[in-house]
Amino acid sequence: MRVSADNLSQVVSKLSLSGYLSIYSETTGLEETDRPFAFIIADAETEYYFDKRSIGLSTHQLDKVREILN
Repeated sequence: MRVSADNLSQVVSKLSLSGYLSIYSETTGLEETDRPFAFIIADAETEYYFDKRSIGLSTHQLDKVREILN
């Protein structure tokens, strides 16, 4: 499922209830200076695709996602 600003709260709520999560990240390359631009978080049922280039999530919104990963 592609995550958007519209469904972010619903996705974060669902993921926060999951016991285990799998995380994968995409970067702009293989160099140390390259930056992540997308990540996939999956629970036992669904994969969620977060791409900051296409969904325009703010830092505050991304902080909600970081909270469930801690």
